[in-house]
Amino acid sequence: MLYKINENIQFLMKKFNLVSLLLVGLPSLLLAYTFYKSEIVWQGKLFEYYFQYYIFSTTLLCLSFLSFFLNNAIKKNILIILFSTLIGSYIVEGIFLFKSKNKWGTDPKDDPYIDFKIDELKKKNIEYNLKNKFEFYVEQKKLINNIVVTVPPKNYLSENYELFPLSGVSNSKTINCNESGFYSEYISDRYGFNNPDYEWNNKEIEYLIIGDSFAHGACVNRPDDIASQLREISGSSVINLGYGGNGTLLEFATLKEYFEIRKFKNVIWIFYPNDFGSYNAEIKNKILKKYIENPNYSQELHLRQNEIDLIAREMIEKKTKGMNIEKKIYFHDILKFLKLYNVRRIIQKRESIINYNIFETIKLAEKFAKKNSANFYFVYIPNVNELKKNYNSNYYNKTLDYLLKNKINVIDIKNFINSFDKPNSFYPFEIYKTGDHFSENGYKLISNKIYNEIKKLRIN
Repeated sequence: MLYKINENIQFLMKKFNLVSLLLVGLPSLLLAYTFYKSEIVWQGKLFEYYFQYYIFSTTLLCLSFLSFFLNNAIKKNILIILFSTLIGSYIVEGIFLFKSKNKWGTDPKDDPYIDFKIDELKKKNIEYNLKNKFEFYVEQKKLINNIVVTVPPKNYLSENYELFPLSGVSNSKTINCNESGFYSEYISDRYGFNNPDYEWNNKEIEYLIIGDSFAHGACVNRPDDIASQLREISGSSVINLGYGGNGTLLEFATLKEYFEIRKFKNVIWIFYPNDFGSYNAEIKNKILKKYIENPNYSQELHLRQNEIDLIAREMIEKKTKGMNIEKKIYFHDILKFLKLYNVRRIIQKRESIINYNIFETIKLAEKFAKKNSANFYFVYIPNVNELKKNYNSNYYNKTLDYLLKNKINVIDIKNFINSFDKPNSFYPFEIYKTGDHFSENGYKLISNKIYNEIKKLRIN
């Protein structure tokens, strides 16, 4: 009897060895982490996204049990393959991490079409500015004392200031971005936004623009941005509160902070699909969350511009000093690295997680506008993938479905651009790639479309 038990124990120990336990343990941990993220962190709201990980980890777990019936040589080979793949994946992820941290601001030399663009400008005897944003800033700072660069509010997501700025430095010449061979610039208004300051002298303002870089006016000068174009077309006052890098929660916070300063008749909400990715980072910020959780929350930023200017200038100084060294790596960067964020995006070829709370925030913005007697217009700006034939965008479909169901006024720029024989004519040098903004001609066409659609919606 004792001999039989001992024999069984030895058999089990032989079968359930360390390698097999490791092969079972890893997918078990992945399954547990998937459950934690899906059901505890996101409370089942992103199950559609995490479903793929449930399938993957469960399948891997089932297959791993087969290892108990394989000999040690085969199991060791499997482990070698798995760990080699894992190490290779982390090397690729590391390249993404350090490449994204080399400099703050865009560098024209990284543009894959730069040689073509330079040749095109040479034909017109125009020189292409190849300096990166901060090299250009340092050069200009020697000539103009009161010059700054844009400081996107998203840069404060990883900071620990008591105040969360939603704009840049006020009353200053501000360098924005370069996609057409020159750096766009503007004189910021009293609150650090891209407006002629005198626009704030109007007690009633016809149009308020909220959004990201497309609303901000990247990478053109006045009067080629949307706000300036609307002023010219309509003959009315326009205030632009857009800022590059903003996502939906930052935009909602901006709306609530600055709406009380003047009476606005129409809110134009410029939306770009990368807002889905931005929202997941913004919602984790304790200050930004308060704008949703507390209807009356405000930092009273319009009364604290001196503080905002100091913080923004401090950020510029910090980034300027470090422009030729690696950018600081934050805890969330390490987490993205450990979770192979970029590698998974490449393999999946998926769009960012659709957090459906983003739609609720848009609805809150619309309700806020209506409560304050303003019309609300949602403008969908497509990314370049959505302009490709037969490209089925989950972003676009889900967003328009929600807007139509909730009877929110929508102006569809995706179909508008695709109605042209050459959609690329909206972009600088008639090239459109991920991350690019409109040319002067593109902004003009878009602005006219927005104005005409608002007129139609008012009539209806």
